[in-house]
Amino acid sequence: MPIPKANTQAPRIGTPVPGRIRDDGDGFSEAEGDCDDTSSAIHPDAQEIVDGIDNNCDGLVDDDLDGDGFPMADDCDDGNAAIHPLARENCADGVDNNCNGHIDDDEPDGDGDGFGPCDGDCNDNNVWISPGNVEDPTDGVDNNCDGAIDEPQVTCDCGGEPGMTIEEQAARALGLCNEHQILSANLIGNPTAYGVYEEWGAILPRTSSDASSTDGWPQDNCKFLIMASGQAKNPDPQSGEFMDLGIWGAPDPAPTPDGAEVNDLTQFEIQLRVPGNAKGFSFDFIFFSVEYPEFVCSMFNDTFYALVIDDPGLGGGQRTNISFDSEQNEITVNAGFFEYPPYWSLDITGTQYEIPESWQPGCSDDPSIGCVAPNPCPAYKGSTTGWLRTTAPATPGADITLIFSIHDEGDSILDSAVIVDNFRWQTVPIEGPGTVK
Repeated sequence: MPIPKANTQAPRIGTPVPGRIRDDGDGFSEAEGDCDDTSSAIHPDAQEIVDGIDNNCDGLVDDDLDGDGFPMADDCDDGNAAIHPLARENCADGVDNNCNGHIDDDEPDGDGDGFGPCDGDCNDNNVWISPGNVEDPTDGVDNNCDGAIDEPQVTCDCGGEPGMTIEEQAARALGLCNEHQILSANLIGNPTAYGVYEEWGAILPRTSSDASSTDGWPQDNCKFLIMASGQAKNPDPQSGEFMDLGIWGAPDPAPTPDGAEVNDLTQFEIQLRVPGNAKGFSFDFIFFSVEYPEFVCSMFNDTFYALVIDDPGLGGGQRTNISFDSEQNEITVNAGFFEYPPYWSLDITGTQYEIPESWQPGCSDDPSIGCVAPNPCPAYKGSTTGWLRTTAPATPGADITLIFSIHDEGDSILDSAVIVDNFRWQTVPIEGPGTVK
């Protein structure tokens, strides 16, 4: 059988050669890297566009051209590695840095905590972190976006800025330092009945050096707020001319008014936005009255309230008094906290609420109101509760109103006064409210 001859004839011109012919006319064959030789828009020199196709045949669909980790489909400027969906918005450059369609001050609040990146939120993906939050000194996080981690709550009452209102001074004296948390502040009453002071007689602002139990106390504390039913720091709260402030028949601030005669009402009303990571708050106070001991168990019953309104976790948002003794008694001379003079827990010399009396006043019980008078009846006019601390829960993120209130009851003389200091947000769960020494 004859052996066939090999075909040595060259291919005719125009005959396709697989892998070497540029079928789509783009200048590249499959052998030269054209990954789609049926489309002249796809070849190694093509411009990559966002269309779900590997236009430049590099094996990547919609390339990450700037190497920032985001392909063109997600990156609004794939020629700039500083611009991508996880970039932090620069609020002053007129550029959409994080590719969310918003520029600078138009940047939205991503986590719903009330602050966007251009409002100072250093983590807009976490509702527990914002300029309005309180620093938790135990979690290793900059909760309030001040650039520091786990720092103690700041003190802002040492010194002051020119032109501050008395309300601004009072808020600082209490320890309310974050302007994002204070929605409004208003002192109500005769202006002589309140003030911000660095001392009162022997009493100084409370600091962590005052006792062994220092949880939440500031290391530096320079001022406190005094409110009274007569002149603040009255040199004679028993019989002087500054007892009657001329405010008669004021509305009873009690959560459940009982028809008491309320005179010389003095209040500090603060509307606060509870930090998103706060579970409650605390403050320290001392109550004084020259009605002790003579008017214990009587209708002459000056009262200090700490009232909270609009917190859904306290009385369903209704007005609630959070300062009372273990028997639920309001802070008056009948409260169990009142101390037996002259055995006070702190030196109150110079307040004029520590004056010995030469005559022996009458002290008698009133079983009808469950009141027990001191026995023996001390020969003093005036006494104090000593330092007390009230702690109350609060609803994170809620707008609440806190009112510190003091008034004469049944008369407009024989003064009482209160020092309020050391307001602190608490980041741990709070049971209560309640008040302790």
